[in-house]
Amino acid sequence: MIIKEFFISNALQSPGQIYRIKDGVESIYYTSSRGQIYSIAFSPSGYLYFIDANRSSIYFVFRFLWFKFTFSVYTHSTYVRDIAFDSQGALYFSEATGAGANGKIYKIERGVSTPLLFKEVVLADVGGFWAGDFAFDTSDDLYISSGNRVPACIYRFKDGIWHEVYLSDDEPIKGMSFLACDLLSYVNWRSELYLLDVNTGTRDLVYSDPAHEWLSDVCFNKPKIAVDTLYEGTKVYSCDDTCWREDGTVNETL
Repeated sequence: MIIKEFFISNALQSPGQIYRIKDGVESIYYTSSRGQIYSIAFSPSGYLYFIDANRSSIYFVFRFLWFKFTFSVYTHSTYVRDIAFDSQGALYFSEATGAGANGKIYKIERGVSTPLLFKEVVLADVGGFWAGDFAFDTSDDLYISSGNRVPACIYRFKDGIWHEVYLSDDEPIKGMSFLACDLLSYVNWRSELYLLDVNTGTRDLVYSDPAHEWLSDVCFNKPKIAVDTLYEGTKVYSCDDTCWREDGTVNETL
């Protein structure tokens, strides 16, 4: 399987950079003026946000022609660990201390400047450790990953309970983002990016570059994929019956 376009961050770099990989070609999409970049996310309307986990601010990148301007849209009382959007465009961010205390996810509604507590992640319910990494699927169900430790798990919060979705016993699971329906992409705090079918537990390696030693997050902007199957290049996903062509375009619902 080939992802037509995706964006990654490498937390080892300072100043931090965001990379765009389109049709297998990598380019620098954004360079921060200082600090590192740990988490990245595009809003549903196509605007880029990022955070440095060693700071307490969430940043927004405004593009005008060939220029990019950075603004702080919110400053928290402690370090911000990850950011994500739901399907309605609300912005979420996390604070976490690893194994030190329960983590928290906050929600900032569109047009509202004050965040509200969305979810407390009780460490006893998720293996005793959480570094703050989370994502929403296309139905806005919440997923979290264990972060920079091994073994690592992905959990889904459903019906008031955390359910283990996937276990990796050989490498970490850091930043995550849903590509489509049941397909979750994640990076491993090393040099690889995987695509995981959360229903079957099958995983494919879709990107690897030894030059990136601390891949910390992945995100998509209006994602498209190419699927090579025996069925004329299409695959149907159970969550919304979307039919994807091999060239990455979307067919009508079957």
